[in-house]
Amino acid sequence: MLTGLCERERLSQVHRVRRCVTKGLFLLSGIFSAIYLIPGCKADPCSPNVLASRKTIYIPEGQSVSLSCEIQHCGDLGWKGGWGRYTENTFTLLGPTPRHLLYNKTLLQESIVLYMKILNTSRLDSGIYQCRINWTNNQSSNGHITYMNITEATPAAGRKILTRMLVCSGALLCFPVVLGVARCLCPKDTQSTDVASGRPKTEVVYAALALEARGRASKRQPPPCTIYSSVQILHPNA
Repeated sequence: MLTGLCERERLSQVHRVRRCVTKGLFLLSGIFSAIYLIPGCKADPCSPNVLASRKTIYIPEGQSVSLSCEIQHCGDLGWKGGWGRYTENTFTLLGPTPRHLLYNKTLLQESIVLYMKILNTSRLDSGIYQCRINWTNNQSSNGHITYMNITEATPAAGRKILTRMLVCSGALLCFPVVLGVARCLCPKDTQSTDVASGRPKTEVVYAALALEARGRASKRQPPPCTIYSSVQILHPNA
């Protein structure tokens, strides 16, 4: 008897869950249908465009800068263009150079990001930059303008600290070498070595031979003088 009651209760709960799920599905389908039928709620079709924000940047002279803009091509892979610069109100498309690196990165199937990196900037790089694209239907799209200002170069504090650390490290490494060379070049102190080793100190006595020889030379008698005889010849007439 109890088993039959439990079975009936379980079946009734299952039916209730099924009815709730069915009602929920109908409710969701009704909501989506209403959204689709309301004007303005439909998803807009993809339209080719250039997505770039207007900005002003300040770069110290000698550093690198990177500019980017997103191209929403919507499957139109025949577009042409890229980053350019205004010179005297004339737009000039920039190409790759040793200082201008151009590359791109695909985000989605319908969009791509164009990058331009300028190496070792100088004052001549200051100006107005823009991303411009020409589509296959003879239309063009322009991104917002980027104002680039190249300021005076300032020495990096980190570079100064690194230089000081290298100088100090070199001095510490050279100190033992200089100390060893100085020790090899300096004469050794034999007296301190003998005292440290416990050996008796040997004294050197020099004989005064030069003084004795000089004294003996003063006592010698001068050699005797040699007297020569004179010969006189007498003539008979004298």
